[in-house]
Amino acid sequence: MMKRERGPTEIRRSRVVQWGKELEQTPEKGFQLGVCFIEPAESKIISSRGPEHVEPRVMDVLMVLVGYAGQTVPREQIINDVWHTNFVSDEVLSRCVSLLRKHLGDDSREPRYIETIPKKGYRLIATVSELAIDELEKETPTQRSPVYESIAVLPFANLSDDSEYEYFSDGMAEELLTLLAKISELKVAARTSAFYFKDQNVDIRLIGERLGVDAVLMGSVRHTGNQVRISTQLLDTTTGYHIWSEIYEKPIADFFALQIELSGAIVNALRSAIASKDSDTAAIRDRTSATSDFQAYQLYLQGKFHLNRRGEDPIRKSIGLFQAACTRDESFTHAHIAMAKAYSVLPFYASEPVEPCFERAKNFAKRSLELDDRVSEAHTVLAFTSMHLWEWASAEQEFQRALEGQFVDPSAHQWYAQFLSMVGELDRSVQQILVAYDLDPVSPAVNERLAFTYLLQGKNDLADEQFQTATALGFERTAILEPYILLLWRMKRVAETRALLGNTQIRLGLDDVWVDLIIGVLSDEQGRADFLRSLLEMRHQRGLPVVFVASIFVQDVDTAFELVDQLIDNRGLSIEALLIPEAKAFRSDNRFNDLIKRVGLYDYWESTKWPAIITDREQIE
Repeated sequence: MMKRERGPTEIRRSRVVQWGKELEQTPEKGFQLGVCFIEPAESKIISSRGPEHVEPRVMDVLMVLVGYAGQTVPREQIINDVWHTNFVSDEVLSRCVSLLRKHLGDDSREPRYIETIPKKGYRLIATVSELAIDELEKETPTQRSPVYESIAVLPFANLSDDSEYEYFSDGMAEELLTLLAKISELKVAARTSAFYFKDQNVDIRLIGERLGVDAVLMGSVRHTGNQVRISTQLLDTTTGYHIWSEIYEKPIADFFALQIELSGAIVNALRSAIASKDSDTAAIRDRTSATSDFQAYQLYLQGKFHLNRRGEDPIRKSIGLFQAACTRDESFTHAHIAMAKAYSVLPFYASEPVEPCFERAKNFAKRSLELDDRVSEAHTVLAFTSMHLWEWASAEQEFQRALEGQFVDPSAHQWYAQFLSMVGELDRSVQQILVAYDLDPVSPAVNERLAFTYLLQGKNDLADEQFQTATALGFERTAILEPYILLLWRMKRVAETRALLGNTQIRLGLDDVWVDLIIGVLSDEQGRADFLRSLLEMRHQRGLPVVFVASIFVQDVDTAFELVDQLIDNRGLSIEALLIPEAKAFRSDNRFNDLIKRVGLYDYWESTKWPAIITDREQIE
C-alpha cells in the first residue's frame, strides 16, 4: 500500500517538543516561541511588530523545526516533510528560513530562534511553550505581559577579536545598569552581585532567585573598527523565557545615543508602570555627568575595569586612566568621581599614608559636585573618608546626603552601617546593612559587614555562617583578621585561629614566633603576661591591631592602653573594638575618657546622644 502523504494541516498537528518535553498541539491551539506567538492554523506570527501572515510553506518549515526543537534537522528531512519530494532545491528551503527569520526578528549571524548548522541543516533554539489560541485573540504580547519591577544587568560577552576590549563590554553593561537605576520605580541589582555571575553558566531562574529580580538583561558586544554591534536579550526569571531581544549596530560615533536608545527600549520592554512616566524615562536621556569625548569615555571605562579588580597595581593603573580622561575632558564628572573612589580605597591595598590619599579623594569628590551637584556618589566618598578620619559629624551629614540621592550605591548603605556601628548605634547599623544586603546580596564586602554586625550583637553562629558566605564569595579572611579571630576565640576554635594567624604572618611580614605569642596570650592564662610582654617588645606596627584586640579580649587593660598612642597615630585603632562586650573593663578605665576625646567620639556623642553600651558615664566624665 502506498504511504499517504501528509498535508500542511497535518504537519502543523505534529507534536511540539520543548527540550524533550512533549506538548500536544492542534490547529485550534497556538503556542509561544521565544517572545513571539504562533498561530499555525492561521499561518500567523505575532511579534512586537504585531501580527504578520506567513506563507503556508514557510509555516510548515517552522512546524517541522518545532517538532524537533533543540535538535539538528537535516535539510533533506525538512524538504521531504514539507514538500514530500527530494527534488526541491536548497535555495527554496533557504528562502523559507530567511523569511521565517524576518518574521521572528532573528539574525543568522547571532541567532536567537533558528541556528544554521553548516553542511547539515537547521536547529530551533528558542523555547517553545503552550498557549491557547483564545488567549492570543484576547491579548497582544504587550497587553498580556506581566509587570516587571526589578532587573539585573549581567556582564556582556566580549565578541570582539581583541580580548582587550573586555573593558568595553563590561563597561557597556555597567553603564546600562547605571542608566536604568535612574528609574525610580525600577529596582536594579547592584553591579557586584550582577557581575558575580560573569563567565558562569547558571540558570536564569536561579539568578533571579539569588538576586531577587523579575528580569535579567544579557548581551554581547562586538567592536570592529569604527562599528559597534550590541546584541541584547531580556529574560523572565520566573519562566526563563525571552521577554524581548534586539540587535543594534551603529558607528562608534553614535555610541552615546545607542546607550540611551537601548536603555529606553529595555524600559518599554519591561512593560511596567514606569514606561509611562515621562520624568523617569527623561532621566535616562540626561547625560549631564557624562562626556561627549569618546576617547575620554574609553579611558574612563578602562579605568573602571581596573578599579573593579582591586589590588594595588590595578588601582594605581585606574588612577592613571581616570586622570587621562579628566585631562581630555575637564568637565567629565564620572571620571572625577571615579578618581575619588580610587584614592579612597588605595590605602587599604597599598602602603600609602591615609591622609594624603583621602585628601585627594575629597578634592576629586568636591570637584565632581561642582560639575554636577546631583552626584550622590561624591557624598558617599566624602562620608567614607570622613568616617576613617574620625570626623564623625561630617561623615553623618555626608551619608545623609548620599542616601537622599537619586541613585544610591549599596556601598553607601554598607559604609553607613559601619559608621553607625563605630558610633555605637548598633540597631540602626543592622537596618542599614540589611538594606545593602537586599540591594547587593552576593557582594563579599556586604556579607562581611553583615557578619561583623552579627558578631557585635553576640550572635556568633549567625556571624560564623555569614563570614563563611563572605569567604566563599571571595572575601579574604586575612582582611577581616581581628573580628574573625574574635569570633574563633569566642567559639574556642584554637586550631583555626592558629591557621589563620599563620597565613596572616606572611602577608604582614611577621616572624613565626608572633603566632605562638598570640595563641599564648589567648590560651595560656598563667603565662599570658609574659606572652604579651614579648609581643610588645616586637613592636611590629602592622601586627599591633591584632595585639590590641587580643589584649582587650583577655581583659589586659594596661597593655591595650599602652598600644593606643601608636594606633591613633597611624589610624590603626579599631573603633568598633572599643564597643564589643569584652571591652567593658577597658571602657570603665579612667583613661577611656581621654581616648574617646582624641578620636572625636566624646564631642560627637555630646552633640547627639551617648550609646547605650556606655553605661559608666560618671567614670568617663
